[in-house]
Amino acid sequence: MKDRPMKIAIGMVSLFVIGLFFQNCNSVNVTRNSSIGNSLSCVDERLFDIGSSFDSATNQVEFFLREATVSNSRQYTDSIPAWKIQGISNSLAKPTYQFESPPLCHTVAAEVQFKNSCDQNLVREMLFLDPRCEVKIPVDPPPPEDPPIAEFKDYCPEVNVSVNLMASKPYLRWHTGYYGTEPNAYPPLYDGGKIITKLTVESTDTTAGSPLAGLTYADFGASRGGRYVTISRNKCDFTSPLMWANGFGPVYGAQAQNSGSVAFAINDPNRKGEINLTTGVWYISVVNVPGNCPITTPATACNVVLVWINGKPIDPSDLL
Repeated sequence: MKDRPMKIAIGMVSLFVIGLFFQNCNSVNVTRNSSIGNSLSCVDERLFDIGSSFDSATNQVEFFLREATVSNSRQYTDSIPAWKIQGISNSLAKPTYQFESPPLCHTVAAEVQFKNSCDQNLVREMLFLDPRCEVKIPVDPPPPEDPPIAEFKDYCPEVNVSVNLMASKPYLRWHTGYYGTEPNAYPPLYDGGKIITKLTVESTDTTAGSPLAGLTYADFGASRGGRYVTISRNKCDFTSPLMWANGFGPVYGAQAQNSGSVAFAINDPNRKGEINLTTGVWYISVVNVPGNCPITTPATACNVVLVWINGKPIDPSDLL
């Protein structure tokens, strides 16, 4: 009986310590991607492409989804992708197609829908020709090239180009905010602010025979802001028709988004990217849509981080 008060006291102290522990746990900040500082957004810097393997003994081709930023052989393993082969759904992670013997020399259409680690829905397509056929066998005609632009238009002459990017560069990451304290950092982006990147595609640049190139973007820092991102021959071109890197709906028009990604085919007429780039100068234009960034005194910045990957293996010297 003499020990009972002591046991009660010890129990009360234990409950007090446990309460402090859970209180501290509730104050922990959670970051989805440590590579972009304090950002609460998700950036998946990987790009994906369809790979294929032909078995000459069985005349069968196997399709698979691969991660294209490290090597051509690293396969996608995040979840089971949804395939269509010749327009027919296929539930296998690596579907196959059986070619005829003797060969009829036709192409097989493969399409896959999947999610990246940011839970974004992506689609990739591929046309595969029976390798037993001669190269001279006609393939589906390539899509028409972009019509020539008669005159360059600058819709924001008051905004200078911040970044000059060559399409042949394997990797570049740049952002607004923390100007002067980090590499590839540019002044903060406030409500209505713009940052322009000049992208130069040379005649020798191509994604033929290699994975597609791509661009990802997301909030950088704690403040979230909806923005438009477009790829155009013209600077600050947010008119229509355009090639939008963020959402564009046929009914409601442009959609301000915090983050997104887009894949490019570069001088590669036999493949289809979400945007097809040809030789010349392009502009990646980003604007914080007015009213989508908190308006405070002093002003709050809604910064953005962008990542360019051209689909080739990354050299450590390019990780700036």
